[in-house]
Amino acid sequence: MRIQLLSTLGLVLSCAAIGVAGAQTPVHNSFGPGGTYSTTNGLFITNGQWIANPFFYTGPAGGSLYSVSIPILAPIDGGAGIAFDVSLLVGVGPSVATTLESWTGLTGTAGVLQLVSALTPGLTVASTYWILLSTSSPGSQSQAFRWAWQSDAGASGYLYTLNQGQTWFVTKDTGTPLAFAVDASTPSATVPEPATMALLATGLVSMAVVRRRRPQA
Repeated sequence: MRIQLLSTLGLVLSCAAIGVAGAQTPVHNSFGPGGTYSTTNGLFITNGQWIANPFFYTGPAGGSLYSVSIPILAPIDGGAGIAFDVSLLVGVGPSVATTLESWTGLTGTAGVLQLVSALTPGLTVASTYWILLSTSSPGSQSQAFRWAWQSDAGASGYLYTLNQGQTWFVTKDTGTPLAFAVDASTPSATVPEPATMALLATGLVSMAVVRRRRPQA
């Protein structure tokens, strides 16, 4: 009986230290149906043209960034391409926004680029976030990577700057959004505090004592 009781208590106290991991939740997705995007048209990322696209975070509360996925088209000239950076910003506009995380020196990449967060910044409900693609490396448009449109109908809803962020303009283009997706890590499930588990263990001990002292029929 004593051995069984000690085993039960050990299991209970071990459970007190185990947490339930959070899950990844899509919080923005402007890819086409089935994750499609234009494989021929996109916006050039050069030192003379940076692109920022917003998304509005609606939840879950307490979420943090898990990853950003962006479809990238190869340079027209077929070369290695100009290295570019991807940043996550928060604020009413890119000119006054705060940078939360950046992935720098990206090159040699074409296809859907998934950038997993190393800093896992928290995301605040009802806040505007921006995905910014930029570069300070010299090069022509033919050497630049491109942020793919959702479809060949054109792109809309983005901002662009021609002087590395000093002045931003709202595009007058019409069409579908730029394709990208953002996933968040949801909060972990609540695990009982040690004090709660201690009370449970005490209850188990009491039950065991009562059972041991019960008269035999």
